[in-house]
Amino acid sequence: MEATDTHSRWPFNEDSYTSDLEHGLEIESAFSNFTSHNLSGTTSVQVLIGNSDGTIAQDEVLDERGFHSTLIASHDLYDSYRFFFINRFLVDTDDTPPPDARRLRISSSALQYCISRLSLSPAFIHALARYFLPAGQAFRSDLCGPDSICDFWYFLPVRMQVRCTDQVAEHTASTAGSNQMDPFNYLHLPDRRADIRGHQIALYTRYNKTRNSTTLIVFDFIDGRWSRAAREPCSRLREGMGQYERLSLFEDMFSPHLVFLTSAMRWWSGAFDSLNSQLIKYERRLQDQRSPADEARIQREANKALHAMAAHLHRYCSELKSIANSLAALKTYHARIYVESEQGLAWHRLADAFLHIESQLTAITNFEAELEKKIQNILALLFNRMTQEQTNQAQKLAWEMKIDSLSMKTIAVLTMFFLPGTSFAALLAMPFFTSNTWLSQTRRFWVWVVLTVPSTSLAFLYYLYWKKRGEGRSPDSENTIPLNDPLD
Repeated sequence: MEATDTHSRWPFNEDSYTSDLEHGLEIESAFSNFTSHNLSGTTSVQVLIGNSDGTIAQDEVLDERGFHSTLIASHDLYDSYRFFFINRFLVDTDDTPPPDARRLRISSSALQYCISRLSLSPAFIHALARYFLPAGQAFRSDLCGPDSICDFWYFLPVRMQVRCTDQVAEHTASTAGSNQMDPFNYLHLPDRRADIRGHQIALYTRYNKTRNSTTLIVFDFIDGRWSRAAREPCSRLREGMGQYERLSLFEDMFSPHLVFLTSAMRWWSGAFDSLNSQLIKYERRLQDQRSPADEARIQREANKALHAMAAHLHRYCSELKSIANSLAALKTYHARIYVESEQGLAWHRLADAFLHIESQLTAITNFEAELEKKIQNILALLFNRMTQEQTNQAQKLAWEMKIDSLSMKTIAVLTMFFLPGTSFAALLAMPFFTSNTWLSQTRRFWVWVVLTVPSTSLAFLYYLYWKKRGEGRSPDSENTIPLNDPLD
């Protein structure tokens, strides 16, 4: 079927669409939204084409017209491999990036032509249009005319450490920086002056077994500011072509995937190393003794940061499991495509490489689990410090209340000592008694003493009795069952 026919009927083209596996209307809607928000109006695709002997036939960045021409000219090549890298705008200088720098540098028409020309899987296009959601992987084997074609695709989630040049205020002002709890945003590590940023790499491989030609299309959603990391896979593939005679890197169609997987493993390891260093900083900071004001501020900051790290690590665990699933699928496809008679030195070399990457992934996954446990331990330490401070404050409050209680008791005692005497003195000073000649004589002082001493004594006795009764009464004495009372 001609490219124009399949293009005009997208996504319902006979070469790739199957209604029992894909929902055409949903794919069309998602793809339309994807082209509107994620594709640039300018096409700038890095193309790397090599021959089976390791020589490079084409290595350049193409615009839309050149991209179309290359797709047509290289379609019927034998013993070749084609790599197409579609990135966001890569920032190499201090020049101001264009307004659409965060969009993939391929136009909607160029992408649709590529999809139609290569009959890309609609399921892959649907997953690409929703690259921010979890996606699986797929393998397809079919006959396209006289050629035996098989293709497979998967998404490679990556987290990498990058140097942070923003100030604290800039992190707070940005949406991603102020919402660190969302694992889809980057994670800022203040003591490391670094950010852990994530992106997706979508890889679609098409292998023509009849012509022994491989096509790999890479959609890399890495931020263009990290251009060195974005160009790393292409540079490593270019370097591998130069080592073809010694290593025979491209005798197996799965060999290019080693480049992406090993780079991803290194990026993941670096990200976890920085995260581990930041956790150690928080742990030491919580163990240091500081003033109460600084301690409260540090505890608030650490509590917020640790919960953000925990949320990110949960997401990282899911992404590592996704990589493990993709790696297992690659091993299965690798054994499925090459029959036993075709499993030569290159096949066994790649099988060993997959085992090596699998061991690396296992080590990284174990490291991630260790970091999750470390966060729980540090949070336990944080809560322990907070509990100790609350206990100390409660003890101080209880001591102050005890002092206040003693002061109140002292006032009560003094009141009981002087109140009867002053009361009787005020009573005897009334005109009714002062006008009495007998009471007004000085030697009648004994009358006040007789009245004051017994009443003061009675007041003290009543106070002691009430205090003793209150101390002997337990709050739960009425509902408590004595331990020595047997229950019938």
